Amino acid sequence: MSDKQKNISYKLAQMKSSSDLNASSGHSDSEYLIELGTQGHFPLFFQDWIQDSFQGERKPISLSKARKEVKLTLDNLSRHKNFERKKIALSSMEKNKREVFIQSFFRVVENKILDKESTSLH
Repeated sequence: MSDKQKNISYKLAQMKSSSDLNASSGHSDSEYLIELGTQGHFPLFFQDWIQDSFQGERKPISLSKARKEVKLTLDNLSRHKNFERKKIALSSMEKNKREVFIQSFFRVVENKILDKESTSLH
């Protein structure tokens, strides 16, 4: 396991024990959550939400639109101090808006994974 993976695993263990974000501001929260996503951890989403967001027909989301959507939503959630409160705030969103956010989040995570892979191939 690489040092980076160990660091993420350690942060995830801290998060699970305290439900607090390790990062302090919206931008850092965003990077932290995206990094967790690249490792397959999605603490803001219930499994049902993820499944519902990707069922049926859906329009592809451009990366720039996805980034804007993720930034806007995570900025709005940044006032909440832990994942449980952030989840509660997400659950109060309209289902369609939440699904767009989840699809956008996954698009950003996918891009980050592909960027990592392309740099490791060079």
